[in-house]
Amino acid sequence: TQSDTPTSQVLCLVAPDRDRTFRSYNGAGGQFRSEDLRGISAKHVHIEGYAITNHHVVEEVIQIARGMGATISYDLGSHELVETHLDRVVALVKDIDIVFCNRDELAALDGAKLTAPLVVELMGSEGCEVNGVRYP
Repeated sequence: TQSDTPTSQVLCLVAPDRDRTFRSYNGAGGQFRSEDLRGISAKHVHIEGYAITNHHVVEEVIQIARGMGATISYDLGSHELVETHLDRVVALVKDIDIVFCNRDELAALDGAKLTAPLVVELMGSEGCEVNGVRYP
């Protein structure tokens, strides 16, 4: 889909204690429709967390990706997205191969387990953990 709407934008506010808050504007990304994927082929599809605000496009993209045999990764995006859409996020990650998240997003899951085959917890300058194994 072509659009005259500006691209998506994310503003990151950083406090003196290095705590971060994100504010987003979906822009043209909010106009994306699953129909935009019809007729393409892919081995892997990545879904960014802010897409969850675009109606049920994430669920539709997962179905299309599975239909073409692609693996799927999903970045939870922000703890606020997880908190606001908790039930949907928990349901979605059951069908995801790779989930990217950070500590705040994991905490926002409120005890729900991530059942994806690969869970990558991004830890900034401390590296990351993949399925509980730490990488500096």
